[in-house]
Amino acid sequence: MGLTAEFGVSASATGIGSHGRTDDPLTAQLAAEARAVSDPQSPEFRHFQAPAQVAKYLPGATARHQRAASGGLAGELMQSQRVDAGMVLAQNGGGEDEGAQPKPCSQYFGQLTASQYPPTFGTHLPFAVCGYTPAQLRSAYDTDDLTGRNVTVAIVDAYGSPTIERDANQYATRHGDKPFAAKQYSEQVDPKAWTLMDPCGGTDSWAAEQTLDVEAVHALAPDARIRYYGANSCQDSDLLAALTDIISHHLADVITASWGGPIHSTGGDISADVIARYDRLFQMAALEGITVDFSAGDCGDNAPTSTCGGPQGIGSSEPQTSYPASDPWVTAVGGTSLEIGRDGEPEGQTSWGTRAWRLAENPAGAKGSGGGESDPPGPQWQPLGWIFGGGGGTSADFAQPWYQADRVPASLSGTLLTGKPAATPRRTIPDLALDADPFTGMLVGQTVQSTDSSGKSDSAHRGTIHKETSVYKEAAVGGTSLASPLLAGLEADAIEANRGADLGFVNPSLYLHARGTFLRDVIGITANDGAVHTSPTGQIYPPIPGKPAVLASLGDDGPLLAAPGYDAATGLGAPGDDFPQRLAAR
Repeated sequence: MGLTAEFGVSASATGIGSHGRTDDPLTAQLAAEARAVSDPQSPEFRHFQAPAQVAKYLPGATARHQRAASGGLAGELMQSQRVDAGMVLAQNGGGEDEGAQPKPCSQYFGQLTASQYPPTFGTHLPFAVCGYTPAQLRSAYDTDDLTGRNVTVAIVDAYGSPTIERDANQYATRHGDKPFAAKQYSEQVDPKAWTLMDPCGGTDSWAAEQTLDVEAVHALAPDARIRYYGANSCQDSDLLAALTDIISHHLADVITASWGGPIHSTGGDISADVIARYDRLFQMAALEGITVDFSAGDCGDNAPTSTCGGPQGIGSSEPQTSYPASDPWVTAVGGTSLEIGRDGEPEGQTSWGTRAWRLAENPAGAKGSGGGESDPPGPQWQPLGWIFGGGGGTSADFAQPWYQADRVPASLSGTLLTGKPAATPRRTIPDLALDADPFTGMLVGQTVQSTDSSGKSDSAHRGTIHKETSVYKEAAVGGTSLASPLLAGLEADAIEANRGADLGFVNPSLYLHARGTFLRDVIGITANDGAVHTSPTGQIYPPIPGKPAVLASLGDDGPLLAAPGYDAATGLGAPGDDFPQRLAAR
């Protein structure tokens, strides 16, 4: 049963299927007040309330919610939405190469042509970008002179990196930016309280997530204050505790979170009580004027038949959207492949989805990527399959929010990702999409552990002595884990443009003004002539030790198709010209 069938708020009150009981008057009151301050057509638009006024809605503030919080709140384990080229390389034989830097690589999209490799899609493709720098991203997203001054962005992940501030400062200075000023970066991390490290994927993986998030926000809002909250695990109860602290005390103007998972998984469903607690916090954030962004996921429609959606991935039990991104009170951030040219301007953009091939000797008669019945012997591109892509689609668990009515095609809101028709229109995601393709990703710098072989004989262990050393490395990173903090940085710039006044929940403004030029409609594989090209294209990731070259396609997000207007791959589109200034004026 869809959760909204049991935990729906009346449409007359909010137009949103919230996960609070309809017999709780505070639930309907909160939703109505949150809508009033978020709707540009309401006389209460952006008349936000102080935390003391909103405190009565805090989960646990009433007897009913105390009962809900007292049992079953631990919840599921959330996963980060960070990806890099190493995840493709891992399917190319061998493990991931942490911090691998391709050589050669393009400083901007299309700079270097990989003419030494077999042509595909009818042409020789370019080498993948090395990773975009903060200056390139600021230019592409048209931040002008805005820097997020006097704005606070909170980042919520699990655990924490012991070298994050040093890494972020080194990264900034290496690329011509200012390091953090005194007290500009702060964190709330308690390593002694950490639990579930192994089930959560290890603290190193979350340190990489934190590094990406911090450096991405700092890239687009270099003067914004960043408050990092490292939950004690990736379990819902710990993540909720971090969100509760931020929202109940209004400790930030914008919150970005780059984690999530399927509501329905082979390991069990996220409970309705846990979802109700998240949902109530998000509505409280809207009422206080806090903007909340969540990554939409990195596995397209999360189909269990895909590598990333199956048992070795997120363990999805059916095609579905990711949560909390699918909650109607957050901005779900999907992914694009962004082609930044020599002058720093976006020359093309498509939905992010990667189908990959590896270079291999092709026996006579075998079929590669050339499209014919068979390819001649010699080096050919051999398929690795569909690897990952931006999350999106129609939620079976949430009713269509009022701001999506008449803005989302009925063919999407009325059809679930399983292919079954929905009885009533449903919430669809993403809302916006930003750069997330690791092959057009952001260059990120992090201190990682590297194994150094001394070459000396070790008779006790009968082999070479290996020593662990800490090394600062830079590599291109993507995933909707990149897209969400990039949007948060732009929203910090918008708050600065709004003379420091909070924006609150931005979705109603985005959908109301979606036809304006402040959004770029992502409609397929586009070139700098503005034409839409239906034929596929891609980039070449050169070989690294032990692994051959890889071809990565652009714009293949499985069943999630980019199209004119709202679509399930990129939502309303990507930020366009003067996005921060125009968002502030909505």
